[in-house]
Amino acid sequence: MLVAMIARHKRSMNEHLSTGLASGLCGSLTTFATWMGETASMCVNGHPFQAVVSVVSMLCVSLCCYRLGHYVAGCGMGDEPRCFDDLCGLRALLARGPAPAGPGPGEAVGGRGGGAKRSEAASSQVATSSEEAASKVSEGDLGSSAEVVEGEGELDWGLAIDSSESWHEPESPKDVKLSPVLEWCIVVLALALIASYIGVCVAREYSAGLLDLPFAPVGALLRWYLSLYNASAQKACFGIPLFTLLANTLGCACNAASAVLVHHAGSDIAAITIAAVSTGFAGCLSTVSTLISELRSDSIGGLRVRALYFLLSIGLAMAVFAPVLAVAPC
Repeated sequence: MLVAMIARHKRSMNEHLSTGLASGLCGSLTTFATWMGETASMCVNGHPFQAVVSVVSMLCVSLCCYRLGHYVAGCGMGDEPRCFDDLCGLRALLARGPAPAGPGPGEAVGGRGGGAKRSEAASSQVATSSEEAASKVSEGDLGSSAEVVEGEGELDWGLAIDSSESWHEPESPKDVKLSPVLEWCIVVLALALIASYIGVCVAREYSAGLLDLPFAPVGALLRWYLSLYNASAQKACFGIPLFTLLANTLGCACNAASAVLVHHAGSDIAAITIAAVSTGFAGCLSTVSTLISELRSDSIGGLRVRALYFLLSIGLAMAVFAPVLAVAPC
């Protein structure tokens, strides 16, 4: 849900803030490697049906949550809601703009054939005096509209210059940005969450959790760096985000290797470090939120390409996990 909300308001956010929230926070919270590790474990232990149900259920729940987040971020409106402002829609919800007024009496009617129709109606009424009125028009009369002067029966054939104000249409929405104060509030909230996590780990003497912190940014930054090359590789790969696929596969490989190496650790420190690499580095290197976001994107292609991308992600993960778990000690 969160990655869908961020994606919908990405144009209103600072580029660094949106990248940090989408790639850093959401990408690290959702780990593809752990999901595939559990699925591969079901297959190896003789429960393939449960593994298939797990994959299908996770895909359906993730797609529904993404759609719900997209709907919530739009305040329940259409694809282009009018609640994009620097206060996340509060200004649009609390204030009502005046309804656009129509053209008043005597005003010029321009654009979309309005002036032409009015001129034709006026000319039909005063056809006898049209030659007389046209002879009075000079080059300096171009700023006036075509009007019939009451009581004189004369027609002013001056041309009205068309403008957007004469159409009485709403202005096109401008690009808005979140208020810097609101952006700083988001940053402070994220730092508070990290501080709370550290406090909980210290209070419970959870050393492995503290050791996850140095490895997590490395995995997230590597995944973000790889994603920069997706656009250049999509044309050659039929629209498939190759480097997101590579990041998820590498995360699964690191997770599988850690499952083997942890049983050969010579000390508790080594075992905790290997577990931290699995949870911190591999967990942040692989991502489910980006996978779902790309499956929902129109940049990949049609349904066949999206299905191929998803099946490739699952197939490569199983190809990495299944042989390792089959020979690894329980």
